[in-house]
Amino acid sequence: EIRVSRAGTIITAGTTNGALALAAPIGDVDSFVSRFDATGARMWTQQFGTTDADNALALAIAPSGDAYVGGSTTGVLGASAVSLDDLHDAFVTKYTANSLKSWGKQLGGPGWDLMLRNAPTTAGRMLAIGTTETELVAGSARGQRDYYIVRHDTGGTVDLEIQDGTLGLDSPAGIGSDAAGNIYVYGYTAGNFLRSEEHTSELQSHHDLVCRLLLEKK
Repeated sequence: EIRVSRAGTIITAGTTNGALALAAPIGDVDSFVSRFDATGARMWTQQFGTTDADNALALAIAPSGDAYVGGSTTGVLGASAVSLDDLHDAFVTKYTANSLKSWGKQLGGPGWDLMLRNAPTTAGRMLAIGTTETELVAGSARGQRDYYIVRHDTGGTVDLEIQDGTLGLDSPAGIGSDAAGNIYVYGYTAGNFLRSEEHTSELQSHHDLVCRLLLEKK
């Protein structure tokens, strides 16, 4: 992933099995985030992870220049492991414009949980979307693989969680929001969002397009 900040710096995030910013790799696969100035000179690199596999899959830059990295881990990035069976957990980590780690969150359950895309909101919060095979939001599990949305404030506190999908496999590809706070999601599905038998009687006003435009205002 690569993004350009408002200040004109270039930020990249990805994975490595080498030593980009350390004397030796931490684990089998590490994540990294790097910032470069407009001339291409590297300003800093942070390499992070566990002794297992850590894959940075998502990157977003806030107006402040802070970097939010999301992805998956088979290890313990936080105080304790979330996954129950060595499968992938999702993570979101915030680094300040000056390379300091501000906070990190790990979430998941007894299945594959991946964080795939991040996007800032106009209110200064950060949206993240991924997939889950777990009931991350109580009573919201739908099918084989759902999409999951989480929104953090600048301090890392979660103020919104949504899990939904069809009876089949649902894979989000992007997320964004407008000035009114509406959240938009697109992706693909092996199910059918319009079939009433795949939802409760609500079918919910924000669940009415196959491409999954999430119009719920929060």
